Amino acid sequence: MPFERDEGEYAYSAWLMSKGGTLYKDAFLQKPPLIVYTYWLGQLLTKTGLWPARALALASVVGVMLTTSLVIARKFGRRASLVGFSLLPIMLSFPYFMGLGANTEIFMLLPLMGVVLIYTWFGEEAKIWYWFFAGGLASLALLYKPICLFVLIWVFGVWVTKSRNFKGVLFASVGALSVLLLFMLPVILSGGWGYFWEETVVFNGLYAKSWGFGLSNLFRQTWIMISKWWILAIPMVWFFLQKYKRWWFWAGLILAGFMGVYQTPIGHYYLMLMPFLVVVVSIGLVKFMDDIGQEYYWGLLMAVLVMLIPVRSQLVKTPEEINLWVYGTANPFFEASLVAQKLAEITDSDGKVFVAGSEPEILYWAKRESMSRFVITYPLIIDTSKRQAYQQEIISEFEKEKPAAIVYSTKQHSGLWNDESPKAFINYLTNLIRDEYEMVGGYVWELNKGYWITEFEEGDLAKASLILYKRIAL
Repeated sequence: MPFERDEGEYAYSAWLMSKGGTLYKDAFLQKPPLIVYTYWLGQLLTKTGLWPARALALASVVGVMLTTSLVIARKFGRRASLVGFSLLPIMLSFPYFMGLGANTEIFMLLPLMGVVLIYTWFGEEAKIWYWFFAGGLASLALLYKPICLFVLIWVFGVWVTKSRNFKGVLFASVGALSVLLLFMLPVILSGGWGYFWEETVVFNGLYAKSWGFGLSNLFRQTWIMISKWWILAIPMVWFFLQKYKRWWFWAGLILAGFMGVYQTPIGHYYLMLMPFLVVVVSIGLVKFMDDIGQEYYWGLLMAVLVMLIPVRSQLVKTPEEINLWVYGTANPFFEASLVAQKLAEITDSDGKVFVAGSEPEILYWAKRESMSRFVITYPLIIDTSKRQAYQQEIISEFEKEKPAAIVYSTKQHSGLWNDESPKAFINYLTNLIRDEYEMVGGYVWELNKGYWITEFEEGDLAKASLILYKRIAL
């Protein structure tokens, strides 16, 4: 499938970094830097393809499968670990949670499960060096996405309470700080620290607050899981009926995971829960099959079949069809690279452009720099205390430098404007385009076909998902 906007955001920031740009200063980025370093590593293999990021994500999935299976095997045996190894790839590719993308959660899970693995295998008797490594892995997980904070607090809290190893706590802290400094140092030395704090801490806090603190999103996402994977309820209930010695630890992991994601309406956050759920399901399934006098693999086969039924069509869909199925028609992801080609044709390689919409994947495919750090426009419209200042900032940027071309997204989820946001920027941009830009064309995309239109009649504008404008020579 094509890059979606989050993947495009990471790919563009990685490309900027390879050109000597400053992370967070040159492109608004809400995530810690490790995801950008990961995409940068993939771009060492090819500057134009999307496969390196996806290949690294696949490698991370395999790593999570292995670490989770080892966690299960240590406490509950080989049969349960084979169940977990079999179920986890299905759960981590759940299309309703956008599990097919190279997003932060997929990469975060590997170091996170590394922490769980160290505690599971060595526990209270762990040598201090294991504490050091666990602390380093905890930092790696947080540097991908801080939603795992509650899970880490739970694991280390149980570990410290049970072991009373305060020297180990010291070594874990040293390990965590060492990794944190190692990966944050480039940001600090390049002058991006202030922007990092503003975008990943201040704005993210305001962003999360805008979701509210109710449970509606949690209920909705949980219902998606239950309705599609109802068969998993049986082994989960069976697990807790057994009252294993450490049942409360696994229950606490699941609860801590929910605490980190319950606010969000965004599905891929919930991928963090999958390894914890699969531990409980795997153990419960083996025990259930033993209790009814059947071999465990019959239960595993039934679970796999029932879990695949709701997502079976993804096995035969084309990339275009999967893109529509997962993301709907309110996002211009598939046509972004096609419009980017046209954008590259009408601008010089050193020309600055602007994407009026939250589609930084266009910048990456075109290999053109944005004249504004607002490569996503959500900061300009989401109801936060920074919104008004951000709108004034981008208007000031336009006053200093007009872009050579503008890509205007008409799609609903691009976040160019909404009814509640101030109209200062959208009015400014509309007038600017009218006075100083000419239309190159618009791209209309429908399933299995797409085409450019260069002359707009009444009603045609609504059909075009992305419209390209070039600045008039003055």
